[in-house]
Amino acid sequence: MFRLIFITLPLLFFNLVRLFLFVLCLFPGFIRFGWYYFIASDRVSLPYDSKSARQRVDVYRACTHNNGRQQQEQLDGSDSNFNMLVEELLNNSPVVIFCTGGAWMIGYKMWGALLARALTAAGMVVVIPDMRNYPLVYIPEMVDDVDLAIGWTKTNIAQYGGDPENIVVVGQSAGGHVACMAIFRNIQRKIARENENAIVATEQGLGVFVPDDDDDDDDERN
Repeated sequence: MFRLIFITLPLLFFNLVRLFLFVLCLFPGFIRFGWYYFIASDRVSLPYDSKSARQRVDVYRACTHNNGRQQQEQLDGSDSNFNMLVEELLNNSPVVIFCTGGAWMIGYKMWGALLARALTAAGMVVVIPDMRNYPLVYIPEMVDDVDLAIGWTKTNIAQYGGDPENIVVVGQSAGGHVACMAIFRNIQRKIARENENAIVATEQGLGVFVPDDDDDDDDERN
């Protein structure tokens, strides 16, 4: 027994030291990440629905937004053409909606902050929706959340310098899956609205069938 303890304790201590050094190496990265997310970024957190506290979006304004505003204020009144150009650029930035991954269980909007930093530096507005996760809800409800977030973005993003007609939806891992399902649902709705004969499947069997003219002719012959 004493021999077992004598062997185990040093090994345990060695592993704890290794873990501590590993965390210490990562710590500067966590500090930079936290500084950007909570302090340095031009970010606002807003609700897109009221069913759950998780139903919020982080909106990151493009870096050109603040820089352009500062230049516009400095030159305001001295160059009307410049002011018009800045105003157009500030209110027409491309928009990226990014859905984070997390195996449908641990996704969180904060995970996309570093991507937002890169995209906003390129002049884009970034929207990162949070969504309810399993086991609180199942995938159809997650799709509902992303669908609502897309609708919210379309309606409100102009207030934050984004172009509602220039929106791209992307996702990582489980977020990519849920984002695709939400987009597919919207395509289904559009087809159903534009084709009164369309048959739109339920959530359990996604798909759209639109009879063409040949199908109608076959029905008449039968």
